[in-house]
Amino acid sequence: MRVINQQLASQLLDPSGIRIGDWNELLCSLQLGGVLHRSYSPPAEALELYVAAHRLAQWVISGNWTLLQVDNSTSPTEDEIAVFEKLIFNGEQSWDVAEQRTFLLEGAERLSTLVLLIYFALLFTWHIHLASEASLEGRRLALQDGGAYFYGNDSTLQDADELIVSLTTAPLKL
Repeated sequence: MRVINQQLASQLLDPSGIRIGDWNELLCSLQLGGVLHRSYSPPAEALELYVAAHRLAQWVISGNWTLLQVDNSTSPTEDEIAVFEKLIFNGEQSWDVAEQRTFLLEGAERLSTLVLLIYFALLFTWHIHLASEASLEGRRLALQDGGAYFYGNDSTLQDADELIVSLTTAPLKL
């Protein structure tokens, strides 16, 4: 995983119809007839939350990279920063929270890292946004205040509805 600047992030996101907003959130740059989204409240129990994080990671991951955007609403504690640095930088560098808000996940470890990041963000109610290389028409996932928000077109939201039903009816099924 590496920190990237907004210019590179914009180049990566533009084909998907996604842009970075003024609050460092991911927004749809296409006209889809209003903001289309679905929300999901993940379980609080640790194992069920981990399964939900895994399934959410699988929903958002596609293509060769995934972009993680930490918005301005996230104000991590020192302990949270230390965990994030371990996950993102393997403990080899510090996180400049004020300047480093955009991260690119690539490679073989991407899914497992993303699962832990989603779990962590939900647990500590961070505000993060995720999109991947093959995201189409604004498809993205936002995690805010412990909830998950799926954004995109009608097809994307149908996929999200199916995932939400699956997560609520079989919360331990990977």
